[in-house]
Amino acid sequence: MEKITNDINKIALFDGKNLPDNWEFTNLKQINCFIGPNNSGKSRKIRELFTSDINQWIIDTYSLPIAEVLIQVQETLKSQNITHTLSHQVSSVSITALKDTVKNLIEKSPPIGLNRLGNHLYSKSYRNIFSFQDETNLTNLLITKLNQSYQDKLKVIDQIKELNWSSCYIPTLRSLRNLNHKTDTSVDLFKERTSLDYFEKVNKPGLIFSGHSLYQDLVKHLLGTHEQRQKVREYEKYLSTNFSLDKISH
Repeated sequence: MEKITNDINKIALFDGKNLPDNWEFTNLKQINCFIGPNNSGKSRKIRELFTSDINQWIIDTYSLPIAEVLIQVQETLKSQNITHTLSHQVSSVSITALKDTVKNLIEKSPPIGLNRLGNHLYSKSYRNIFSFQDETNLTNLLITKLNQSYQDKLKVIDQIKELNWSSCYIPTLRSLRNLNHKTDTSVDLFKERTSLDYFEKVNKPGLIFSGHSLYQDLVKHLLGTHEQRQKVREYEKYLSTNFSLDKISH
């Protein structure tokens, strides 16, 4: 079964207040590389992703791109039947403003997720009095009903956000970094310095792993429970299968 995270094409980081102007990450895969000159912002962008709230992510998928949905909406709005239906069921909306909004979204492709599309279209095209019922009717007519055959794909974004995500930040261990001198060898100085430099104001950052505790963790598992020892054996098997010398030499 293919992982649903493989379906993530674009991500924009949303602060819960102001929608971002551009997609932060595009053409995503399971493994992604950031390439650029020194001081171009690669590490900063990764730290922004590491500390962001996944529930606020704006996501576009490969299976049902928002651009595809917008083109479908644009074609639908050319029908007199749908404009007649909208004028009766969504009376507070200006059809002209609605068409202009869809056209603008297609041309500029700003970060608007499918789960926010109906709200955005209505907020940009209603006349004077906002109606939650009209917003719901607009969403149902132009997005939900038009994509009845794609209901599973429409649910993918919610399924992605419901995953038990875990974030791990592995810092670059630069030798010129100034470290506090401590005689206690159990203290992870690189992790301590990384937290101080980059995540001092972050309430609950994810796992910061410098590799300092790797040996101690391995010893703990080898001397631990049967389940812990089994994990080590499975990891050894994984390494021997996927990173054997024969494979590397070829």
